[in-house]
Amino acid sequence: MYIGSILSVAGGTAFLVYLGIMGYMYVCQRSMVFPGADVDVVARSWITRTPEARTWTVTMHDGVVLEGALLDRGNNSPVLLYWSGNAEDALSFFPEAARHIPEISLASLNYRGFGESQGEPTQDALKQDALAVFDALIKAVGNRPVIVFGRSLGTAIAAHVAARRPVHQIIMLTPFDSITAVGQSQYPWLPVRFLLRHGFDVLPDARNVHASTLFLLAGDDTITPLPRAYALQAVWSAPSSLVVLEHAGHNDVIDHAGYWPAIVEFLSGSP
Repeated sequence: MYIGSILSVAGGTAFLVYLGIMGYMYVCQRSMVFPGADVDVVARSWITRTPEARTWTVTMHDGVVLEGALLDRGNNSPVLLYWSGNAEDALSFFPEAARHIPEISLASLNYRGFGESQGEPTQDALKQDALAVFDALIKAVGNRPVIVFGRSLGTAIAAHVAARRPVHQIIMLTPFDSITAVGQSQYPWLPVRFLLRHGFDVLPDARNVHASTLFLLAGDDTITPLPRAYALQAVWSAPSSLVVLEHAGHNDVIDHAGYWPAIVEFLSGSP
């Protein structure tokens, strides 16, 4: 009887702990999915010192203002529209990108609540904003070829835009099929699909894209593991190529020696 009571109490305690963990995951998921990043003052300084670059803002349907930058090469150059990861100031992309792909114009806006953008991020808001940003970009630069480039969380946004707007090429850096699937693989003992409000299911959009695509993966990615990217590419409806950067992690993939060469080759080789 005594041992049975101990086991009963232990089991009840474990169950309460489990419920507590689920409650914590549910309540804190916004900060986990959208942690944001500090403002990159170095990138902003670079933009102010670069003649072709300027601050770019777009006002959303609800009055929220998103901030970012636009570097216009002119001469009807293609424009690369960058969607950042969830712990990144989008403007951090500009200095290195401008150096490695000097013939391409660059544009990016921070998500709601990121950088100096107003508002609070949600899955639906980010997707709706992305379409408005694409339309605003076309108004700003004219009817030029647009390349959409997404990193991590940004791959879901890039896919959403590519499925609904005419894009020229797509780059998917460390992509996934859904955040729900990523979370379930990391926490197999939790009912992630019932807890997550921002699941970012990319598969429906994957079936409606048409532009040539580069999947660029980090070989040692433990945040969006390779099987999640393979699952996405398996249903991708557009022609695609896949490059795995060996020994690269999710966060340091941009420092890999093969990162920019893969991007440059794709941009120069695709029709």
